[in-house]
Amino acid sequence: MLPTAAVTKQTLGREGILRAHGSSPAGSAVATYLDLSRAEVRTSLLAGNSLYDLAVTRHRDPAQLVRLIVGVHKTKLDADVASGKLTPARERASLARLTDSIVTAVDGMVTG
Repeated sequence: MLPTAAVTKQTLGREGILRAHGSSPAGSAVATYLDLSRAEVRTSLLAGNSLYDLAVTRHRDPAQLVRLIVGVHKTKLDADVASGKLTPARERASLARLTDSIVTAVDGMVTG
């Protein structure tokens, strides 16, 4: 299930979010949603800001940012189910874990 409530700050290292989304389709989607370049997002994360901070500063909804990132990954998982590489049950489990990780990543601040 995709998050609908407001996202609050938790923890995740910036390096993890940079590795996970910096050069992926999700990274492009994040930059577009925030109306920033990928380089600007990366620079801001390295300067100590979280994606939550960026979303709030850019007057964007952090929960919508989470839904956007999950949606990008869900597209790939859906394709894997359609091709038989993944069962629907495994897709649901993967999506649940992924959603939790992305909520933490968007909220993230320190310790990686």
